[in-house]
Amino acid sequence: MFQEDYDLEYMELSLLMLDIELKGESWVKFDKVTKTIRGLPWDVEPPKTYQYTLKCTDSMGNTAEHDIELQIIAPPFRYSEPTHEMDLTIDEKYSLFANSLSKQLAVVDGLSAAFAGVGAPVLSIIDIKPGSVIITFTLHDRNDAEDCDIVEQYRDEVDSGAVISQLQPYSVKQLSFTPQGVCSHLEPVVYVPPKSPEENKTFDDGLDPLLIIVPVAVVIVLIVIVIVIVCCLKRRKKKSHNISKANGHGKYIETGVPVVFEEEMKDIKTEPSESEPLMEETANTPKPPAYPHNGTTSPEAIPFKSAEPNNTAGYPPTPPVSEPDDHR
Repeated sequence: MFQEDYDLEYMELSLLMLDIELKGESWVKFDKVTKTIRGLPWDVEPPKTYQYTLKCTDSMGNTAEHDIELQIIAPPFRYSEPTHEMDLTIDEKYSLFANSLSKQLAVVDGLSAAFAGVGAPVLSIIDIKPGSVIITFTLHDRNDAEDCDIVEQYRDEVDSGAVISQLQPYSVKQLSFTPQGVCSHLEPVVYVPPKSPEENKTFDDGLDPLLIIVPVAVVIVLIVIVIVIVCCLKRRKKKSHNISKANGHGKYIETGVPVVFEEEMKDIKTEPSESEPLMEETANTPKPPAYPHNGTTSPEAIPFKSAEPNNTAGYPPTPPVSEPDDHR
């Protein structure tokens, strides 16, 4: 036999619901260190009953289970007229905080410790809503004596800022106190914790402005250098392109001069030129007739006769050509 088989402190305990161990999203949990069951049913409307199973395992792996029932009942002051209300705003992500019972219990423990010196009141969570996280709660004296003098002490604790120190490591944005009901004559209080030295630090508090100005200036200079290099490269490329054109590269494209190969030159030489006559002149080639000029017939303007003796037919007489009347 081992010691853990005699002492519950050395056994492994777990709280189950439908044979599944509870996780952090549940409103209730089993603390394996203190061997206690804790819960915060802030979003559960009483009365309500839950069934759970407490499982115990020893060093040999043997288990024992016991069914337990948790009942949520309304406290006696739930339906009484409230005397005040407090709102605690902490810098936390709401979706994570609302689903983490450990975070919620840590804040509740901090608030209970902060007001423990004022009659050890009972803390009641009314609501937890986003923006970052706003926890609305009230305090109730254990003797059920809703005395405004005690409520005023709650207000003084808020105003002093002593509550904030009990909520570490959470970052508190503000804590407000609003009197209600029979204590509405009290002054409301909104306490905003001062910023830390790191949050208040400015240029005058030791932050050298050169640490910002110098890097920005270096970046600007580098950008200007890059722009100048790009412009120089473009200009150099354009200049080299113009020089290549002047040296003859691509000249045939710009001037439009046709290129004639040597084989084509031979064909051109063999073809008849337009300036050469189609008939070769001989001694017997007839000459063209002479036509009169200005209505007169020159001695050379004689009808053409064939050089052959048998050709008695000559050209017909030339019809008279009238001069155009310049006076019309």
